[in-house]
Amino acid sequence: MNGYRTFQVLVLFILCSIVTEFNSGCTSSPSITEQLGYTKKDILLIINADDVGLHKDVTDASITAMKFGLVTSGSVMVPCPDFDRTLKIWKDNPNLDLGIHLTLTWRRYSRKVKSLVYIIQQD
Repeated sequence: MNGYRTFQVLVLFILCSIVTEFNSGCTSSPSITEQLGYTKKDILLIINADDVGLHKDVTDASITAMKFGLVTSGSVMVPCPDFDRTLKIWKDNPNLDLGIHLTLTWRRYSRKVKSLVYIIQQD
């Protein structure tokens, strides 16, 4: 998928999300906030650790932040080098709120990981 096509899909996804949220506000069904047990006036802050599994250090920092309550949730990237270890950690800690990060462009991340590993090895 080229960059422009990816952009089109992203815009479509955002528009669908906005329409869905708008339509849900027009009905009498409870909002997501209310479904979680909060009132309409409550404000929720969700802090998500992105790219879990990208590198061992990213995974360790994300899991530690979740265990200490600094991060609410995490998104795991499946085609990354530390995915298998991340999956084991997740199985050993089922209370971690992790989800799957949709990854369409692994080559870009692959180059970043190689650069990151090189930088870490230099220190």
